[in-house]
Amino acid sequence: MATQQDVFQELQNIKNAITQKGGTVTVANTNVSLPELTAGVNSIPSGGNSYKIKTAELPNITIELYGIDDALIESKSTGTSGGAVEFNLNTAGTYTLKAKNSENAQVWTNTVTISEMGVYNVKTGKAFDDYTWNEIKTASEGGYAKYMWSLGDTKDLSAFMGQTSTTYTRATIIGFDHDDLASGSGKAGITFKLPYTSSTYKHWDTAPANINGISWIGSLIRSNCLKSNEDQYVFDTSVTSTTEGTYYTLNDDNETFTQVTLPTDYVEGTKYYSKTTLEADGAFIAGLPTDLSAVIKQVTKLTWGGYGGNKSSSDNTIIKTKDWLFLLADGEVFGSDTSKRYTTSYSKVGLEGEQYEYYKEYEEKKLRFGNCQWLRSPYPNITHSFAYWYSYGYVFINGANPTRAVALCFCI
Repeated sequence: MATQQDVFQELQNIKNAITQKGGTVTVANTNVSLPELTAGVNSIPSGGNSYKIKTAELPNITIELYGIDDALIESKSTGTSGGAVEFNLNTAGTYTLKAKNSENAQVWTNTVTISEMGVYNVKTGKAFDDYTWNEIKTASEGGYAKYMWSLGDTKDLSAFMGQTSTTYTRATIIGFDHDDLASGSGKAGITFKLPYTSSTYKHWDTAPANINGISWIGSLIRSNCLKSNEDQYVFDTSVTSTTEGTYYTLNDDNETFTQVTLPTDYVEGTKYYSKTTLEADGAFIAGLPTDLSAVIKQVTKLTWGGYGGNKSSSDNTIIKTKDWLFLLADGEVFGSDTSKRYTTSYSKVGLEGEQYEYYKEYEEKKLRFGNCQWLRSPYPNITHSFAYWYSYGYVFINGANPTRAVALCFCI
């Protein structure tokens, strides 16, 4: 019998199939609903009795369509905003697309063979690595990046954290329109992942009983991902009924913190946080090349709140954080596939974000980079542990204070 998680995953699969075929699914909540799926199916472009070729490019590019004997059939402009163009054809066959700039110089060419009626999305014939970060930002904000590039496309950073080797600085596309912008204005167009850092980092520098109660929001790794003047809230395990001072509690909506004065406002079983305001950019933010740091988008990530106070593994409190750089959660990589876990409960799968499209077709090479790498998911069954990617492409757990590599993600 299918479990609730199985049904949830199938609904996500249907949503992904709709978007892959050119449809649009506007998800109002964390879980996609049946009415939203119905609307998505209805939004899929109809092949009708014709063949369609769809492609996209940056502003002021002319896309020319050629047929047999290199005969020009039609040309269309992407306009001043850039975007997708679509050609309608009456017959199957092999066609060539040529993109030209405002000076009529050829930017790229690509060929497609179509055999069945429907819409064929032809990606650009120019290497993704040859586009600038600012050009990538233009396409992402314009909503047409997914028509230009593909999951798994890579772009090299000039450097990161002082490193120049592509082992550490090659950014890979793992999702389109996946992450929510922290501004609330929609989805970030593209999500990228860096392989891993050469240095190693800790979620925390000690290992008291409830240390995963810091969750991602208080992680030392996350402190390196924040910008100057941003606040970090860290669960304080030392607070008791006699503690004096200013602390903070997380509101029920899991998005804002309230200042309290102890011991006057002390409530037994409540998690209390201390606040630190960063005086300078975190090391990871400061280590980004300037052309990239100028275009990354802040997004909202979901992470289980961890232990502490009256919180236990049965509690499903999810904390929302606003992040420029972030670690992946267990479920964002492995989804609900228990065969990729040594046990079935390394994290709050299904609550910390949907699996990225890039990882839905499991390939060990997508995950294995030679070093074990931290995930942001606190482990629900042990009070001091977090999940991490094991060397062979699986998920495992360890205490918060060992040093491991970090594979950071960012959005544009």
